[in-house]
Amino acid sequence: SEKRFRVTFEQAAVGVAHVSPDGRFRRINQKFCDITGYTMHEMLDRTFQDITYPDDLEIDLEHFHSLLQGEAINYFMEKRYIRKDGVIVWVNLTVSLLRNESGDPDFFVAVVEDITERKLVEEKILKYQRRLKDLAHEITITEEVTRKHIAVDLHDHVGQLLASMRVQLARINKEEENPEIIDRIENVSQALLTAIQATRDAIFNLSLPQLNEISLYAAVHDWMKEQIEMKHEITTSISGEDKKIDFDENTRFLLFRSIRELMLNVVKHAQATQLKIDFNQNNENLVISVQDDGIGFNYSPNFLRMKSKTYGLFSIQERLADLGGSMEIDSVIDKGTIVKLLMPLKKDQ
Repeated sequence: SEKRFRVTFEQAAVGVAHVSPDGRFRRINQKFCDITGYTMHEMLDRTFQDITYPDDLEIDLEHFHSLLQGEAINYFMEKRYIRKDGVIVWVNLTVSLLRNESGDPDFFVAVVEDITERKLVEEKILKYQRRLKDLAHEITITEEVTRKHIAVDLHDHVGQLLASMRVQLARINKEEENPEIIDRIENVSQALLTAIQATRDAIFNLSLPQLNEISLYAAVHDWMKEQIEMKHEITTSISGEDKKIDFDENTRFLLFRSIRELMLNVVKHAQATQLKIDFNQNNENLVISVQDDGIGFNYSPNFLRMKSKTYGLFSIQERLADLGGSMEIDSVIDKGTIVKLLMPLKKDQ
């Protein structure tokens, strides 16, 4: 049995060490030495505290003492060792405590697996994810700027030109005496009115050119009344303080876009008859609540991006996170949904 134990201990594919209650290494195998870069003789002169990365030491000691006090049977953690050559090594550490016949602590058994390569791969993936998020944010901002420019052009040029043409037709109509021509002018005027309305709708759907001049509250009110209540016969209301908050231009546009998407979600999916929006400020955040009385849905944060009906919510959540904000969702089947957008305020706001 002793021989089998020794062979198993020494030839294990993971690092194994026996550690005394004071933290000193009593026995280690070669794999543990390979991970830390020390010889067996050098390791037996050290404690686990000596080779633990400083930022990981406190939590490691907490677990260590919880075993000594009988509060736990074992513990598992990812931690870092400092190799002899100064290189940082990531490991999976599992520790259990063996007690003697009297029940007093005898020694700890530590099993260590080198996961440095995996952690490096994870870090690369996280960097790629951060780069993709940054790129997605830049694309969103660029899209909003483009939308704004198109909306401004439509408003200042096409819209004004159509309105001017209709005014001129009205003047001609007053001077004309031929009923047939008057009727044709009236038809053209009505066609121009339809074109003006279509242009106005396009401007509203693209962006609000006046968003920089009016408050976010006012912009949401105007869009909601014209695009939701008038077109879809959903009763709408807005409450809270109509205060122009000094967010930067990009934040205002992204917040407006997020609120607009939530309102469109209500139209597409909620089967609601009422839509309420509330603007409220606490000491730290602007809180915007979008509430409907629709059919609701089973909300699960873990699956927010998995379903087509909730992917738009995931996009809003990610967009707010990029701005330092967050989103809260409360939805009950047949009782409606409340979505809260929280955006941090500066201290001087």
